[in-house]
Amino acid sequence: MRAIFLIILFLGAISCSNDSPPAPVISIDLSQIDPVATTIIQKKTTLATSAEDWQELGKIYHAHDLTDAAITAYTYALSLKREPQTQYLLGVILAKKGNYQEGIDMLSSISSYAPAQWRQGFWNLDLARPDLALQHFNAAKKLDQTAVAPIIGLARTHLLLNQPEQSIALLQGLLDQNVKHSYITFLLGTAHQRAGNTTVAEQLLLGTKSGQPKWKDPWLDEMRYHKFGFAADLNRAIAKIDANKLEEA
Repeated sequence: MRAIFLIILFLGAISCSNDSPPAPVISIDLSQIDPVATTIIQKKTTLATSAEDWQELGKIYHAHDLTDAAITAYTYALSLKREPQTQYLLGVILAKKGNYQEGIDMLSSISSYAPAQWRQGFWNLDLARPDLALQHFNAAKKLDQTAVAPIIGLARTHLLLNQPEQSIALLQGLLDQNVKHSYITFLLGTAHQRAGNTTVAEQLLLGTKSGQPKWKDPWLDEMRYHKFGFAADLNRAIAKIDANKLEEA
């Protein structure tokens, strides 16, 4: 099997309208990809014509960590048709590469999907813009009253603003609703520590971890189901087991 799979799609060879932009050239290293996935990727790549095809192709690349190819596919899909989920996934992958402002710009027009709001909140936190972060976290809460991510985001923002008491109220509220995860306990311990409640903080921080849970995000989860092969099936089975252990997964 060749290590590099080079796809060149010429405009005249695909069934797009004459005013469509030319299809991109994509070079993909498939040497580390599952053989089942490799076959599917090769077939889907050569057959892609419509915006929907290129969006699906972007999801397949994205799910297999073929980041640059995913960005190319999503970008081309958007050049054919503007679609919120495509914009969202492109924004997520741009931010993952460290391009937070590009991610924010891509998500800025998606007003009705809660994860698009709280992700912009977290990225604004990373860019040291707490006021904007608060706006996005509050917007996400209004869209989804059950979402844990924006509450965590608000708590983190109040910690950044040296307002630990507000963080404590938010995090304790989650625990009172039986939403449990070591990250929530870690943040609560940190907030008590900042507030000077040393004894409580030590008890909460003992044995806790700072790693965030997997937030509820249907569009991103749907993308992940475009990963193929035995390892992907195994990872999904493990994820389901882990989800049963968490109130937010």
